Amino acid sequence: MQIILLALAALIQPETLPALDLPDRVQLHGFASQGYLNSSGNNFLSDSIGGTFAFNEIGVNLNGLINNNFRYGGQLLSKKMGDYGDNDIRLDWGLVDYRVHDWGGARLGKVKIPVGLYNTERDSDFLRPMIFLPQSIYDETRRDTWQAHWGGEAYGNVEIPAFGNFDYKLFYGRIKYDEDSVFHDSTLTNINKRLADNQQAANPDPTLPPRIDDCDRDNEYLYGASLIYSPQVENLRLGVSWASQKDTSYGDSARIGGYKTNSNFVLSLEYSWRDFSLSAEYGENDRTQTLYDITTFDGPNQSWYVMLSYAATSRLSFTALYDEYWKDKHNKDDSVHASGRYNPSPWRKDWACGVRYDVNERWTVKGEWHTVDGTALLLDFFNPDGTERYWQYGAVKVSFNF
Repeated sequence: MQIILLALAALIQPETLPALDLPDRVQLHGFASQGYLNSSGNNFLSDSIGGTFAFNEIGVNLNGLINNNFRYGGQLLSKKMGDYGDNDIRLDWGLVDYRVHDWGGARLGKVKIPVGLYNTERDSDFLRPMIFLPQSIYDETRRDTWQAHWGGEAYGNVEIPAFGNFDYKLFYGRIKYDEDSVFHDSTLTNINKRLADNQQAANPDPTLPPRIDDCDRDNEYLYGASLIYSPQVENLRLGVSWASQKDTSYGDSARIGGYKTNSNFVLSLEYSWRDFSLSAEYGENDRTQTLYDITTFDGPNQSWYVMLSYAATSRLSFTALYDEYWKDKHNKDDSVHASGRYNPSPWRKDWACGVRYDVNERWTVKGEWHTVDGTALLLDFFNPDGTERYWQYGAVKVSFNF
């Protein structure tokens, strides 16, 4: 379906797009993309070894003003990534927004989660230089659950002439975990793997079942804050964001564990100078995870990246990225290396390069290549026979925006 719509869009020139009979206060926009993903050594996000064209999405968003203070908006999204998404139409985000003044307003509905500089822009491919955001901060396997929450947000912009602008957001709500998501199926796979290990242990715990047939995850709360500071230095943004959440896991309708984010923070920097743009972020997620009253993890991970883009022309740009993630900030001992096919290395060190070409104001073509050391963030669900420590993946993508 995605490919057909892209082909139809290719026949439409920007200047000949039909005018929509919409009120002056209503805007309709959207995008469609088709990509190709290929990896060696490990499957990434899907069965990507050998290549897959199951990598596409379409989004249509509507924004309207009721008056100068009150607006509404939402986006429908259809996507496919490997065996997931299946191009079903879902609500990506949707809200009502009342702004009292520049310094204060409120939003209610399915509201985007403002973690880092770019989480609220994940569905706007034309705003970023590469196909994928840095995975250490913006894990693509959690995009469906970490894009938006059901709840509310207070926001505003405060300008202090001697210092600059401060954009703040305070949010509270709940996350909905879909049963037909990668996150759901990978969680079920991981739980059954632990239960199988227990059955094969010298002294297995008799209170644990041999396996479960289904699992569910319920979010009890999510809250946090974001602050973006734009000082009196042109094209510089500094940010800090923080979030906390608590989940309960169920297996075959019985409670089996929990997940609590005690503190998830991200420090951000973005700076543009002439034809160069630099982005860098650092984050830690201090979390506690339990399974059948056993603590399986307790402590912070560590994430950071540096990304540099160069605009060679008004249409052509190049990007270089180094992205690093550690599952356990306090355990970086190289002795955890393993040999052979299965390598449970709890880190991910990613060197990447990318190119972007804007054909015109509506069409964008991107390509990128990643060389990775480590298997952290990879899903056992896609790699049942184990993983390789050193691996690569690449992608190309064509996007149409209107």
